[in-house]
Amino acid sequence: MLMKTTILLATIALSGLGLAAQATLMPAFDVPAGQPNYGPIAGAGAPVNLGLEFIANGNLKVDALGFYYQGAGAGEWVGLYQEVNGVSDLVVKTYVRNTGSILDLYYWQRIRPVELVSGDTYTVVAETGANSWYGSDGVPPSVDLPITYLGAFYDYASVLSNPFDPAPHDGYFGPNFAVCPDGGLTAGLLGGALIGIGALRRKLSI
Repeated sequence: MLMKTTILLATIALSGLGLAAQATLMPAFDVPAGQPNYGPIAGAGAPVNLGLEFIANGNLKVDALGFYYQGAGAGEWVGLYQEVNGVSDLVVKTYVRNTGSILDLYYWQRIRPVELVSGDTYTVVAETGANSWYGSDGVPPSVDLPITYLGAFYDYASVLSNPFDPAPHDGYFGPNFAVCPDGGLTAGLLGGALIGIGALRRKLSI
């Protein structure tokens, strides 16, 4: 009975913290009112890399990558590229599934945190595969982090790569990245929850 009670409490605590961790994500780009106003564009037979280029205005720590919810479809590869002396380096990539919860109209996948260097240029890219995609004309994506948005880029390809062709649109929806602004609060809550479970387990065993 003690073991079952402990396992149940641990499951409840970890599930709750998982939801809290998702909620603490702060996306870089947001969808302005009335957007997107271009699309959907069918992706079947024409996979494309959609990129949003920006300058980091602070030493941000990226905790998740995501892509825009477009209804039915599949997951997408999303990557973050850094421009160094005219050379594009892949910093991190991950496969973002379309089966998880949605935050601010994007699917998300946590990654091992990656620090952005203040003043450097980056591009977050999503390879659409067979998914449909959206763009915006006249209105760029809203920016919610200390970054400077430089523009959108694209490249028709079936594998993830950094696109270099300037887009005929003001933005794509699209790739995204997010930071976790809680400063370690989630980890602290997790530790506190585990300590509490341990104390309760000792109490129940008396």
